[in-house]
Amino acid sequence: MDQTIFRQQVLQRYVSLQDSLSDESGSSLSKKNQDFVATLVRAFEEDDAFDYSEFNRYSLSTIIDYIRRTHRLYLNKTLHEIEQSIGLLNEAYRLGHPLLELLNSFYLEYKADLISHIRLEDDKLLPHISRIVSELNNDLDLKEYFYSINRFSIREFLEGHHDNDSVLDEIRFKILTYDPPLVNRFIYNVLINQLEFFARDLKIHGKIEEEILIPAALEIEKELEMRFQEKLILN
Repeated sequence: MDQTIFRQQVLQRYVSLQDSLSDESGSSLSKKNQDFVATLVRAFEEDDAFDYSEFNRYSLSTIIDYIRRTHRLYLNKTLHEIEQSIGLLNEAYRLGHPLLELLNSFYLEYKADLISHIRLEDDKLLPHISRIVSELNNDLDLKEYFYSINRFSIREFLEGHHDNDSVLDEIRFKILTYDPPLVNRFIYNVLINQLEFFARDLKIHGKIEEEILIPAALEIEKELEMRFQEKLILN
């Protein structure tokens, strides 16, 4: 796969959210976003060889913005397109096929689980991290901090966290065991390509979240806990 495809994959979450591009190079993106997009493209291109510590040079607000945009891309576009391909396969195999049973039992359950996970992150995890970043940069309010740590725990979130991309890989590998009739091969190949791109996108999203965002947030929580304890002693 060439870099153009990877760049298009990355830019979807920025262009689709009405960030204007003056030309194909994306020069009208802010400098911050241009740098971040370039790093993301290399993550797609280099795959397992990419060093994710490179994302440490970006602010947590940039990382959170990327995660929110990625979630919206999944919910508003990616999942719908995959489901449309599955629907076309259902029409192609009107008499039934083991492939359809696999898709319906695995993918629909997977989609519901992924949406639930995204909602939890959007409603709980990301607002919590934004809040503690703000608290770190301002004078700590004891009452607000106490309520904050009781509303949400990153450690509890991690205990219920699991790899959505590994489940998607399982679906894709099982689909690959089927050899569709030539008349339906185009739809089949489109679906395989969609799942392959989605699996790679999810892997990158997960690594940025688990190796960059979460560790940084946990460090902030430790710092705030120290400040909290110090203020309690002084009071």
